Amino acid sequence: MADENSVFDPEEEGSLEKFEEELEREEKKQTRVKLLAGTLVFLIIGGGSYYAYTNFFATSSAPTVLKAEQTLPTPKTPQKEKTAEVKPSKQTAKVQKKERKGKSPAGIKEELIKERTLKAGGAVTKTSREKFLKKTKPQTRPEETTKKGYLPKPAVSDGKTYTMQVGLFRKRKNAESMGEKLKELNLTPTLRKITYTAKTIRVYTGFYPYRELAIKAADNLLKQGLKPRVALTGAGRYELEMGRFKSEAHADSLVRSLEDMQFVVRVAEKKERLRATIVRLENIQGGYDLEEIKETLKRKNIRFLVKSR
Repeated sequence: MADENSVFDPEEEGSLEKFEEELEREEKKQTRVKLLAGTLVFLIIGGGSYYAYTNFFATSSAPTVLKAEQTLPTPKTPQKEKTAEVKPSKQTAKVQKKERKGKSPAGIKEELIKERTLKAGGAVTKTSREKFLKKTKPQTRPEETTKKGYLPKPAVSDGKTYTMQVGLFRKRKNAESMGEKLKELNLTPTLRKITYTAKTIRVYTGFYPYRELAIKAADNLLKQGLKPRVALTGAGRYELEMGRFKSEAHADSLVRSLEDMQFVVRVAEKKERLRATIVRLENIQGGYDLEEIKETLKRKNIRFLVKSR
């Protein structure tokens, strides 16, 4: 920029060229100042932006830069951990067997389903139950089940309820003995006292007007191996009762043997009310349950009578 005190004189030689040169230098100087100021402003703004980005927006964990010599390790394929199945000890197995004794097969299956499903970390569902029953289904041949005496379970039950009479006993202790046998077969017997009318065939021999004479004759027969019993059969009439039978066919053998020994025999039929104890298995469902119990009793040679209701 020209000096204010200098005076432009057009007559002076070269004064115009000097003025123009000075004006060009002044313009270049102003241009450099503006360029320098713009560059400085740009650097300040850029530096501030970079500082703000690195301190407020960048993540805390910076990516690690690998050197050229470093190589990434090859990832290993995950392997399933082998978990050894812990088998229950003999003592534990005995306790479990004792706890399950007396429970129905359906209840035992349900317990096993829950144990195995919970061990696998799941819940008992219809699918898990079906899988368990499919795995535990016995693969037995028909001839093997026949040898053991078990019958195949029928598809449909007849819908009836049955009672099995296993015995009728005049003496209570005989009924209790039969009850114990049934309990050993995992059956639950019921003992009931009843009074019933029965027809009996009685075999008599001899006639004595006095009891003392009948007793003396009975003593003589006891020595011969017979088992007479003094019975009053009428007014002033004593006879020796030789036996009681349910039918004439059962009494026939004794009658013939007495006649061979030259005894006069009299056979009499009489109805009388007797007391007895019956042994029953009650509330048996028709179908597989009934057939299984029948086969069990047959194997043990136990007689029975089946009644439906």
